[in-house]
Amino acid sequence: MKIRTEEGRTFFYFLLLAAFVVSYFLLQDYLATIVFSIVVVLMFKPAYDRFQKWFRGRETPATLATVALISLTLLIPLFLIINITVNQAIEFQQQLSTLVVGKNVNLTNMITHINRLLASVPYLDQYQITEAEIVENVRGVVEPVATFLANKAVSLGSSSAEWVAKIIIFLSILAVLFPGYERFIQLLKDLSPLDDRLDQRYIDRMTVMTKSMVKGVFIIAFVQGVVTGI
Repeated sequence: MKIRTEEGRTFFYFLLLAAFVVSYFLLQDYLATIVFSIVVVLMFKPAYDRFQKWFRGRETPATLATVALISLTLLIPLFLIINITVNQAIEFQQQLSTLVVGKNVNLTNMITHINRLLASVPYLDQYQITEAEIVENVRGVVEPVATFLANKAVSLGSSSAEWVAKIIIFLSILAVLFPGYERFIQLLKDLSPLDDRLDQRYIDRMTVMTKSMVKGVFIIAFVQGVVTGI
């Protein structure tokens, strides 16, 4: 769209700024989802272009294939992590329950061994550890943690509708930006007062910077996971 006069350009930018302000207040709860969706589009745009070549330029199959690839790359690992975390939490809770009811044979043997060591040390032979004391201390630690986890579970259940809305927004942005990426970039160039070549240079730099940041975050997370596992 060409804006002929300086007054028309100023009025247009004023309306655009007002639209951005209104959109911010309406969508502020979903800004993180929108930004994340744009970053995902930047990261998977080469994959979309490859799928589009495979499907002979058809946008819908290429978009669906790219969304499926994103699901395999991001959502399935996230689901596996959540599943492992939940299983570990259940196992931890079962171990604590066994400890609290006093049926842990290993704990009893360990207490007996510690008491024998204390009895053999001068000035410490009067101190003896009982299973009841340990159970009471564990309860003092476990009960706040259990309350915290229960509250988090309730909050996650109550925010399920919000998560559904975020997923819909995420998929909608992907469905629009993947086939319309070039048109969206051209729109940004048309709105910018700078020359198109300068706009393209800034866009390329921002794209490279975003991809580098995302790759750096994944590398750091991978290294931390390996170090923690070791």
